[in-house]
Amino acid sequence: MDIVNKTKCAKCGNRPEDMSDLTMGEFSPNRKWYCFEHVDDLFKLCSRHYGKNIETTSQYWDYLDEKHGGSCRPK
Repeated sequence: MDIVNKTKCAKCGNRPEDMSDLTMGEFSPNRKWYCFEHVDDLFKLCSRHYGKNIETTSQYWDYLDEKHGGSCRPK
């Protein structure tokens, strides 16, 4: 898939091997992707801006809903 080929981790530069690798990571609000090993770094960055401790994907999606008007949370 094109998105898999064009994506690399904002922290380490590694590219996902397939769509399952891509979905194990997270995209930041500015569309940078963080691999599974570095999503904690993304959460820490967003925690500083949010003023609350983000430690889980659910808390991150809450942050996206509140601060950016939407997340990839299933409806």
